[in-house]
Amino acid sequence: DLLFLARSEADEIRFDMRRVDPADLVAEAVRDAAVLARERRVQVELSAQETPDPVLIRGDPRRLKQAVIITLDNAIKYSDPGTRVEVGVGLAADDDGVAEIRIRDQGPGLAPEDIPRAFERFYRGAEARERWDGGSGLGLPIARWIVEKHEGRVDLSSVLGEGTEIRFRLPIAR
Repeated sequence: DLLFLARSEADEIRFDMRRVDPADLVAEAVRDAAVLARERRVQVELSAQETPDPVLIRGDPRRLKQAVIITLDNAIKYSDPGTRVEVGVGLAADDDGVAEIRIRDQGPGLAPEDIPRAFERFYRGAEARERWDGGSGLGLPIARWIVEKHEGRVDLSSVLGEGTEIRFRLPIAR
């Protein structure tokens, strides 16, 4: 993660931009995360919004999948055994020019004072520090950087004791 951040700051990370169906890359990321989910006894549920035509974005599928896996990894890691992580992909409800990838967990959530800092490098919320060892606090900043390089944005909402939802909002390819 540190090497990736250093390379990103030096503008050494290259992107292979093309038209991509986000539903495909999200499904692949969910399959890749299945091993971790099984180990943690967390169920990952994927739902794709039905649209008459595929929703395509312009992006690097490898890098976008990396951002989704980072977020899935966090959601699974911070979820209690027996809970589920919900993953959705489709058009944003409030803007038909934007594709949205949503990852919602049933973990401990973030305290209100932790939410603005969730994307700071090396930051781990109080609940994460108390309940789980490990973690560098670099995953979410990397995921956000990748999404922003795709002219998108990342939104996070969380309720302490109920869970966290992260949404990647990416412009649809025209």
